[in-house]
Amino acid sequence: ALFPKYDFFRADTDYADIAKFLGLKGNTTDELVDALANAVYDLGCSVGIDMNLKSQGVTEELLHSTIDRMAELAFEDQCTTANPKEPLISELKGIIETAYDYER
Repeated sequence: ALFPKYDFFRADTDYADIAKFLGLKGNTTDELVDALANAVYDLGCSVGIDMNLKSQGVTEELLHSTIDRMAELAFEDQCTTANPKEPLISELKGIIETAYDYER
């Protein structure tokens, strides 16, 4: 069931609120969201987590042989389809590709 109060995209403002609560700096919602993403990335690095799939042992061959299926599974997941801003499968593939060798 869809709940009317969730029938709009607002994750960015929620993330901006979290960033403010954590004392992160930014003048706009986008800047605060970026600050939060950077803080999460830094936290992972500070506890010894390499923050991309390649560093976790995923080869390019494995990525390319499974990316279509991973994107389809993510698209079909009940949490994804319940999101007010439903992504395209191509957008999910882009996220996975970026996560492969992402470095800030």
